[in-house]
Amino acid sequence: MDYLFSVLIPISEIERTKLVEIMAKWGGDEFSRNPREFTYENALYFREISDLNYFQKIIGKGFAVCNCIALYLVGNQIQTLVALAHTQAHNILDNKLVLFITELFNTLDTFCITIEIEDECTKNIYFVSNAQEAINIMIGSLIGTSPKGIIIVKKIDERP
Repeated sequence: MDYLFSVLIPISEIERTKLVEIMAKWGGDEFSRNPREFTYENALYFREISDLNYFQKIIGKGFAVCNCIALYLVGNQIQTLVALAHTQAHNILDNKLVLFITELFNTLDTFCITIEIEDECTKNIYFVSNAQEAINIMIGSLIGTSPKGIIIVKKIDERP
């Protein structure tokens, strides 16, 4: 089963993360790649997706994507997490993808994660306020006899 992991981060908050843009070098100059690429602690690699309308269609009104950067996870890190989840490994919280999600929850005011299963409709959207709840939902969606695609949105704190 092929899983697609993406994260949408408000442009104004991208610098609060440990994501680093991977720059191209040519003739002594550095410039952004097209599409832009990012790394998280040299363990996770992301490629920017420019079609934000796609995400607005699957997310709906629960999250405004217009001022976000959408990043698609490149590689097999989501499949590695699925394998760990199926073996109920005790070290699942040390997985780089789990650590990345935890960092986002601890650092950003809001963001959105999508985990899609290729060729399937993603209908399950969750609004959560903490990393542990999000990770539990994510792991639960990846295991079992019927894995499902999910959307997780970090709720914005309603402070008086």
